Amino acid sequence: MPSVPDLSGLEESYEAPSAEIGDAPAVQAALGSVPELQELAAAFRATGALIDPIDDARQTADQTSGAGIRVQGTIQIQVRCPGSGSTPVYDAATNGTFTLSLAVQDNTIRGSFGADAEHCIASTRLGDTQLPIELDGRIEMDLGGDIRFGQPWVRSHTLFSLDGSITVGGAVFRNVSARLEEDRFEFLQETARGSVVLFVSDSGVGLRDQTGTWFCDFDADTCAIL
Repeated sequence: MPSVPDLSGLEESYEAPSAEIGDAPAVQAALGSVPELQELAAAFRATGALIDPIDDARQTADQTSGAGIRVQGTIQIQVRCPGSGSTPVYDAATNGTFTLSLAVQDNTIRGSFGADAEHCIASTRLGDTQLPIELDGRIEMDLGGDIRFGQPWVRSHTLFSLDGSITVGGAVFRNVSARLEEDRFEFLQETARGSVVLFVSDSGVGLRDQTGTWFCDFDADTCAIL
């Protein structure tokens, strides 16, 4: 059975960022330190297709386990990446692979697991622009809860920790983390004052620090705390 990553410390960092930014110009500077934030949000959202096969594995395991059988062990899934063109090309030699290693205990897929990306090339859209993505290296993920055989998987939370790189467009990010909620992408960023959480949501772009949540309107060049 593969080891189950413990991302509880990283989760706590997202829940309780350590910095107190204090004013709108500092908030704008923190957001400006990651100018590709919206592109990065689109890239991480696109990785959802790479972990969709977990649900296929859950359904297959459920159908074959039978009543009174306790399943435990390892499920390994290798996904051939689609490439960055408008038409998917599932060729591992050209577009790489994404391999998930899932621990199964008592008919339950553990919600924390590791994956290995080998030059996995895909794409995402930001507005009318199609952006190429490449994942490479070790990625640990936490889905916020285990997945029980025989029960539907409702995805609403994914925490990522990359010991590798994600490239979106021409920007390369190494050894970073991210968190996806239903309508929000979050990115943990270190500043001179401590850590903050930058986010892209349906309501706009902003930042969370110790004191609260800031929303920014870049067209008006303003930020305000709620």
